Amino acid sequence: MAERTIRLILDGARTALESAGLGTVWWPRAARHFCHARNFQKISGQSAWEARHKAGEFKGLQIPFGALVDVRPPAPELKKLPKFGARTVPGVFLGWHLAPGAHWRGEYYVEPAADFESKSKTK
Repeated sequence: MAERTIRLILDGARTALESAGLGTVWWPRAARHFCHARNFQKISGQSAWEARHKAGEFKGLQIPFGALVDVRPPAPELKKLPKFGARTVPGVFLGWHLAPGAHWRGEYYVEPAADFESKSKTK
């Protein structure tokens, strides 16, 4: 049973990487994304997330791994943007940040697209 679960996670991470067009350097994030996304999938009427937290469905956005998203940068970076320009920058979605106990507080992992491209080329 344990080996089948490991195989499922490996296959899920490989599929996420392939679908996103990302290299294997991103496998830790792909595996985490796959596992968490699987936890909020409804199977037999209830997801594992709902069963554990008893607080209804997962409230976060359900975004595919590696999707291009627009994100508002933190205040210091926001000040560097043109005054009348867009207040968001393109980024690559990498997953959800979970606090201890797997509690979600509305935080996501997003890599700015410009940084992402340079990291992908160097690794």
